Amino acid sequence: MGPDLYLIVLVGAALALGCAAGLAVLSADRNTESAPGAWRHFPMKANECCYAGGLVSVLEATGLAQPSGDDATTIFVGVARSRADNIGGAAGAINVVVERDGCFWFDWRGYGLTQAAVGQFAYAVDDHTVDAPDDVSNDVLVGQIVAINGTSQVLVDIEVACRGVVSAWTEPTTTAEPTTTPAG
Repeated sequence: MGPDLYLIVLVGAALALGCAAGLAVLSADRNTESAPGAWRHFPMKANECCYAGGLVSVLEATGLAQPSGDDATTIFVGVARSRADNIGGAAGAINVVVERDGCFWFDWRGYGLTQAAVGQFAYAVDDHTVDAPDDVSNDVLVGQIVAINGTSQVLVDIEVACRGVVSAWTEPTTTAEPTTTPAG
């Protein structure tokens, strides 16, 4: 039996077992609740306001959102879908909804913007401005430049930066075998 046929047999058997176990398959349309896969909600830092269309980062230590900037303690997470005003509010009192994929036009702080910038990475300067890595201090990655508009704006694909946040994983720092205490 080939691998494809084997898979079909396994899926068929699983479906048969599910039906035999009393699990019903749909016989009509179902209103399945969903959220856009590229939108995420992040609790806001106290006394901060993220404006619609602005770059949003989270503090590594707390996971609380704030406007992006050239700040080594933050990670870029997306572009605010709407204003989230937590001025006067406690940490986590409201959430900001961010879009985590797509291409967005941002201001360019750097000098000498040319077509050669396409394909390069863009880093946060503030909540609406990006620049090249040589011109920022902390390399808060926003995405990859896919187009330019004159010498003052770049179109940035943010998915490359946001995907890294979702799939970030830290390699364990030890290779020692866990120790156990014998029972009894």
